[in-house]
Amino acid sequence: MKALLRITTLGVLLLFWGCKPGETTVSGDVFIATSGGTSFKLGAVEVLLLEKKPLLEALQSRRAEIDLQIESKKQRILAMQGKADAAKDATQKAEAEYQSSLKSKPWQAGSNYQGALADFNKFSEAMALWERQKDSLRAEGISSTRSRIKPRNQPSIQSGGVPRSQFTQNDRNAAEFAISIQNNPELRSRWEAAKNTHATYNKKASESERVMAEIENSALTLLRANRDKRQKEWSETENELVSLKQELANYPSSGDFLADLHIVAAGKAVTDADGRFSFTFPSDKDVALFAKARRSIPFGEAEEYFWLVNVPRGGPGARVSLNNANLINADPDGYLKLPSGRKNTD
Repeated sequence: MKALLRITTLGVLLLFWGCKPGETTVSGDVFIATSGGTSFKLGAVEVLLLEKKPLLEALQSRRAEIDLQIESKKQRILAMQGKADAAKDATQKAEAEYQSSLKSKPWQAGSNYQGALADFNKFSEAMALWERQKDSLRAEGISSTRSRIKPRNQPSIQSGGVPRSQFTQNDRNAAEFAISIQNNPELRSRWEAAKNTHATYNKKASESERVMAEIENSALTLLRANRDKRQKEWSETENELVSLKQELANYPSSGDFLADLHIVAAGKAVTDADGRFSFTFPSDKDVALFAKARRSIPFGEAEEYFWLVNVPRGGPGARVSLNNANLINADPDGYLKLPSGRKNTD
């Protein structure tokens, strides 16, 4: 009986050992080669062993999320294009209004401008009247003086000893008038009154002219401000539109696909100082390697690298080197299937 039990137990163990899957070892290293030919071994990089079935399910789910994001980005572009078109129309309208106003001067129809214009015309007419009064007084004084001056070509006190024949007509008129108001207090009084009144109306006319200029400048300032505001809004919407289009052109990146994938790893290893790693796993498993690394660049932004590659099946062991040739931007095993021409690097 004991012999039969031993034989039965041995048979069960042999059956168990015969059904147990074999193990496979995968080893490799992680490094990046620069354009100058220098290789950088990447240590302390976490390398994950992922079973393909949950990996593909997670990527399929992420693909659906990304498709929704792409559609959302397209809708934002359409909305921004509408805003840009409206801003362009508003800018062109504001520019046309500004140019038209320079010709038609609509502010001149306003009550304030019309009031200032009426005052300017009134004061200008008064100035003209008093200018004529001054001319009349000037003529009166010159005539009075000429009836008493010395004969022609004789020096006089007012000429400073210079013969009168060398005076211009204006010089003679001024000298003769000066003599008249000096010798005629009544004429001088009327002249001062006329001159002061003329100056008063001139000041009032200038003030009215200043008011009209301020109204015009204020209107033009508002028109220019509206035009400049519309131009700025158009420029901003165009810049935002370009930014959204560029964002869509660069979307999705490998990081958008692979960041924060919630997959339970079948194995995990961390590279040593030489960038080397090793796994042992059941040979019946269909698996892939996933790794993410980051390298600081002197005087530049840090570079980020992703790998997602199949582990070869068959044989007691396999070697997989993670380097420039099989970065995710090459997608050697077609996991991401990005649209043709779309960048998939960060």
